[in-house]
Amino acid sequence: MHANSLMENKWIPYVLIFSLAVAQYANTRNHDFAWDDAIVLTENSRVQKGWSDIPELFENIKSSKTENRYGYRPISLLSFATDVQFFGLDSKASHRISILLYSILCLIVFLFLQQIFPEHKWQNFLATLLFVVHPLHTEVVANIKSRDEILAMIFGLLAMLFYLKATKKSSVLNYGLFLILLVVAFLSKENAVVFSGVALLLTWYKLSDTAELMEWVKRILPLAISLCLLVGIRLFAYSDNFFQNTDRELYEKGIFIQDGFVGNPIFSLESDFVLKWLNIIYIGAFHLYKFIVPFPLVHDYGYNYLQLVDLTDYQTYLSLIVAVVMVLITVITIRKRSIVGFGLGFFIITASVYLHIVELAPDIFGERFVFVSSLGLCVAAVGLTFKVIKSNRLRPVVFVFWLSVSVVFFSVGWNRNKAWKDNKTLLQTDLVILKDGARLNYNYALYLHRTYYQLPEEEKASMQDSILKYYNRTIEITDRLLPAYLDLGGAYMEFGRPEKARNIFVETIAKYGHLSAPYVQMAKYHMSSKEFSEAIPYLEKAIEYGSKNSDYHYLLAICQFNEGQHQQAIATLDVGEKLDVSDGPYLALMVRLHLRMNEVDKARRVLRRGLTQFPGDASLLEMKERVDARSAQ
Repeated sequence: MHANSLMENKWIPYVLIFSLAVAQYANTRNHDFAWDDAIVLTENSRVQKGWSDIPELFENIKSSKTENRYGYRPISLLSFATDVQFFGLDSKASHRISILLYSILCLIVFLFLQQIFPEHKWQNFLATLLFVVHPLHTEVVANIKSRDEILAMIFGLLAMLFYLKATKKSSVLNYGLFLILLVVAFLSKENAVVFSGVALLLTWYKLSDTAELMEWVKRILPLAISLCLLVGIRLFAYSDNFFQNTDRELYEKGIFIQDGFVGNPIFSLESDFVLKWLNIIYIGAFHLYKFIVPFPLVHDYGYNYLQLVDLTDYQTYLSLIVAVVMVLITVITIRKRSIVGFGLGFFIITASVYLHIVELAPDIFGERFVFVSSLGLCVAAVGLTFKVIKSNRLRPVVFVFWLSVSVVFFSVGWNRNKAWKDNKTLLQTDLVILKDGARLNYNYALYLHRTYYQLPEEEKASMQDSILKYYNRTIEITDRLLPAYLDLGGAYMEFGRPEKARNIFVETIAKYGHLSAPYVQMAKYHMSSKEFSEAIPYLEKAIEYGSKNSDYHYLLAICQFNEGQHQQAIATLDVGEKLDVSDGPYLALMVRLHLRMNEVDKARRVLRRGLTQFPGDASLLEMKERVDARSAQ
């Protein structure tokens, strides 16, 4: 078949694109859950209910639980709940659905480009081909959680298609579908707000310079409405009437330990306007670099891997030059309404939400950050080669070049897919590159620690050394990851090395003396040696920094009880009970203390409250027998 006839056929390009997309990620179809899949599936109680409580999926909750660290993306949660509804908690089914959705997205990408530039069929096809196989997309497709990116782009591009229909033939239906799909995209992932900007770019490309002012107003007004609607949804979703946020409660309990620095070191530059913006520009240039050179790929670009720049780094000035040149080329080519300009404009608009301009993102960079914006670079790159090589006689060279690039990218992406097989494979693969990465070392230590409990006894001793090695390596890299200190100290305690644990807790208190967690750990160290009097000052300090945490009152009361300070222990528990008592043993201790003080009536009243609150609690049922026995005397 002649090359030109391939583009004349209505269906063949779509069949090729769909087939290639499926083939690109076919080796992920049997993967296990990995990495952030815990947030949306394996540790998400709402999603695991399937369709039994759909309204709950539309709640906006932020707490210390893994499932509540996701943002407001109810459509994506509904997608994952649908997986569970039909297939149960099955990683293979979820991976195959993600492959299918990505393949559908690639069809929509080609259709979208065909609607904008129908006269550039080959450029549209090659740009779509490049998008399909680009290795930067492996995180999005191979990591089930990142399906939210796919859904946001599917609905966002569909919204653009209806907006294009509206620019050709204005109708309430087309504008209505545009708004509905844009909202659905936004509820899939918040970054879909950028499609309001893409629609503005489309307006420029579809209206001529001779268009009257009212024609421009008629086209732009729906975009202003759409942007206001999305902002309104965002404001409502995070309003006091809707948003369930426990950050303040966690802070008052002394366990709010979030530090964005390890994920995004730019947090350390917030007070330095110049350096902050130089690094934002550098990250923008890094987006471009990673598109051109998508190797090596890793799942975490946080602290100590992607380095910040300053005024002494050549990369700072190179990034500035790249930024200025790109902006100039974008302005010039958009004015000419060229395909290159559209691609660059699409990239700048869609990448903007990940460049830390409005607010700093939790991660300095992620391959998923370039997912949507990479389409613009694919369009611009292919368009530029057609612009440079205009001769029809040399066009085969262009085709061969992009086909060769696609083959290389397909191979790189196929091999990277293997790393996403499961947590063990991902962490061990990336550890080779991220050996100095703070979060990777910490997460690998956590993985080994969880695995430790599944090992036979004879293998546990050697695993202990590995666990401690990676916890220690983490705190060698940075002292700004408090959980690593706490877990390292806890591991030393668990593995029978209390003195090493004590040294870690002393160091942790010195670094994080404004938080309660280090004091609690030091108190537990003393309690493990029955040094209750030594533990009491640390628990009192913990309560000072976490006054709303009843667990601290419980531990303090145990120490006071063991020191014979029964009245003080009861007073401590009385204060703690006014807070949020989370389990039966707390009230069981109060019953025991009242019995020790021969206050049977008070013991009975506490027991009654406890059994009402925790009717099946074993410790309370045991105390009931004692109270009944004492009453019978």
